[in-house]
Amino acid sequence: YTIKEFIHTLMYFKLGIDNKIIRKSLEKVYQREIKRIYPNMKFIIAIDFCGYDKQPINFIAYMDAMKIRYNHSNMKAEQKTRNNFHVPSLQFAYKTYDKIAVVREGLEEDVKTHFKNIIPKQIKVVHNLNDIQGILQNANEPIEIPEKTYCNIEKEELESILNDENKVKFINIGRFSIEKGQVRLIEAFKQVQQENKQAYLMIEDEKLENIIIIKNMDNPYPILKKCNLFVLSSYYEGLPMTIMESLILNIPILSVDIEGPRAFLSQGYAYLVEESKQGLLEGMQKYMKKDMPECKKFDAEEFNQKAIEEFYNLLKKDAK
Repeated sequence: YTIKEFIHTLMYFKLGIDNKIIRKSLEKVYQREIKRIYPNMKFIIAIDFCGYDKQPINFIAYMDAMKIRYNHSNMKAEQKTRNNFHVPSLQFAYKTYDKIAVVREGLEEDVKTHFKNIIPKQIKVVHNLNDIQGILQNANEPIEIPEKTYCNIEKEELESILNDENKVKFINIGRFSIEKGQVRLIEAFKQVQQENKQAYLMIEDEKLENIIIIKNMDNPYPILKKCNLFVLSSYYEGLPMTIMESLILNIPILSVDIEGPRAFLSQGYAYLVEESKQGLLEGMQKYMKKDMPECKKFDAEEFNQKAIEEFYNLLKKDAK
């Protein structure tokens, strides 16, 4: 950086100031950095798949290539709940990227309404692929609890519960974050457990009766495979990979009825309940009483084939 560039960069990233003077400095900084990292190289397509990190967002924005950005979730809800991205960078991406890829139907409107004065050039639905064979293979591996992994019970007890067909095992997999709704799931489960002592909840934080908490696990699939019901308790989502992983392993799904997964799950792939603690409670109670409707089988190969076609259509210059 020159001193002026350094000051302008701080003003942009720390204070959120974006104007023509600052933008001119940023353009020099990033174009110089592109030449430094990729000397004499020409890229046809550049994809920001993560979609959150401010540095790749701005770096790719100044590349001489078709620029594509992925949106994995409702960014307006992410901003309100987690404040986990740099808003001016996202605004700049919406203005400058050639295409915005969203991972499910319905996210197009979220993108259009997040910044009402900015309409991206193109928005396309491109579903994420599932590593079908990898999921199946990992699910057949033995359960491993390495040193970095926290589990509030011993491995032997965990395996004993998982292998006991008389016990009913509910499972939730996701990061420990407020939008995942794990607190309301635990509160709803407490009542279920009072009604049936054979019910357990596997959740991927204090020891509560029949609630097993696991943190930082590389391969949760052997545990998922031995559970009876995957429960999605989130307040908002894109289209969680854990849903697909559960379906591939033939684990039925109970989900709150939220905008993100609704379009997919309402095709018959899950039992949808009211978006509340009460909804989760009633859904788990229905399962315990064997009163939950049977769900439709998921064709993962067909889903992947469609996702591949969507991806290659995204890369076409003339895609409409």
